[in-house]
Amino acid sequence: MDNHYSPSLYISRYELFLFSLRNPLLLYLLSFLDVDTICTLAKVSRRLRAFCGYFSADAWNIDKFLRPWFSNLHGFRQVLHSCGAIISGSQALQFFNRVRYPTSDMDIYVRMTGLLQLTRWLLGQGYRRDTSNGIAGLAYLTSAEGTVLGDRDFFQTQRKKNKRQGNITGIYNYVNLLEEVSHPGERRYVQVIVLAVDPIEHILFDYHSSVLLYYICVIPF
Repeated sequence: MDNHYSPSLYISRYELFLFSLRNPLLLYLLSFLDVDTICTLAKVSRRLRAFCGYFSADAWNIDKFLRPWFSNLHGFRQVLHSCGAIISGSQALQFFNRVRYPTSDMDIYVRMTGLLQLTRWLLGQGYRRDTSNGIAGLAYLTSAEGTVLGDRDFFQTQRKKNKRQGNITGIYNYVNLLEEVSHPGERRYVQVIVLAVDPIEHILFDYHSSVLLYYICVIPF
């Protein structure tokens, strides 16, 4: 072996092949790899790690994922942070698994004290209450003001009324009647699940799923 040989200077045929691809084709090719393969590939060399990093930044771009739902992405992040809310359910699953189910809604889990602020923000984004599917509320909260103020009597009453539902005190459905330019004719449905406990605690310990659990929390902005 040449004494001047350095592994860091060696470029494999696979790396040369990736270097020769245009960005759209590179992203398309890497999109066929699962997460484990991407992580393994990134450990092979610094160059492959850079390729995988470039792909990951595009594949798991939270702004691109949320853009069909909300025009004000910065505002959405702010309201999630302020309310302590998280996204879970099928949308979180789609985000991490890089799939899309066009008819699925977005589930937002929030504590009772953040309900009014979150719903006001949704209304400001063009969403409206939807009762057409008959499940607009497992139990309507009778006092939005009581929810915001964290009234203890109101809190305890709702827990007793919804004992069979565990930590869920209410479910509200919203639909965006504004047609998206990129998805004409489609409607976006958001389901707000109101909880008596921290949303992450509910997802981890009281969620109805027995498989992998996914959730999206506050993203730095």
